Amino acid sequence: MRQAKILADNVLAAIDGRSLTEYRHAYAGSVASLGLHKGVAHVYGRKLKGYPAWLMHRTYHLSRVPTFNRKARVLAEWALSGLFKREIVSLGSLEHPRAEFELAAGGGGSGAPGLPGPSRPKGPGEPPRDAGEPPRDGRRDS
Repeated sequence: MRQAKILADNVLAAIDGRSLTEYRHAYAGSVASLGLHKGVAHVYGRKLKGYPAWLMHRTYHLSRVPTFNRKARVLAEWALSGLFKREIVSLGSLEHPRAEFELAAGGGGSGAPGLPGPSRPKGPGEPPRDAGEPPRDGRRDS
């Protein structure tokens, strides 16, 4: 991102026939989150750890989010997540991550004629597929 301003200036300078500016990278530092309210940072020669470093990590990443609207949404989400416990309802998607997509696509199949249904293993008691039916994993028999 820091190179973008120099690049834009150089593009305009090249069009106008002016001399180009060489980009010189200045190391600003590093930030890292180590979990909830824990972090490490080394910024402009200063070393931080714990909550201040975690806060700096969050602040840095918030500063890189484009548009004020998105920054406000991210900040609001972070504030709300600090006030409430984790949503355990959303953890169900870890076991079956495709389930919501398949449901949205038309009740378990692709919803389009001629396309195979969802990829899933054959369950006990499930009837065998017809000879002309493609396998449920979407591959054709060779």
